Amino acid sequence: VLPMLEAANVFFITSLKSRCASFLLSGINTSNVFKLCQDAAAHNVPEVEEKCVALIAENFAKLSKEGRDGFWSLTTEQLRCLLQRDDICSDSEGQVFDLLLEYLRLHDELEDETIQDLMGCIRFAFLSCQE
Repeated sequence: VLPMLEAANVFFITSLKSRCASFLLSGINTSNVFKLCQDAAAHNVPEVEEKCVALIAENFAKLSKEGRDGFWSLTTEQLRCLLQRDDICSDSEGQVFDLLLEYLRLHDELEDETIQDLMGCIRFAFLSCQE
């Protein structure tokens, strides 16, 4: 599907792009969500990107425990959209904060403005003293 999606973008075939997006939307699950989110960003398919971010939010606790590598592939914009959601299913805000800190360590090239923007998404009022 991705080669067809790329061709649809190059040749501005909106009906093909729409069908490719529908196909991708129907197959999103927790095992492919990070890869599809990356592909959706690369091919400018915002509806797929949005559904991926929603699925990551819905399964945040599980995904962050299974291995965090997928989170590192998120763009800063995707991560910001995720962090701004009120429906992140995490064990605690500390879990979200720890993930963000690790993301920032791995993406040390980020500008201060971007870091401040991402940190502004953390709900510090919900962090406990132990976290």
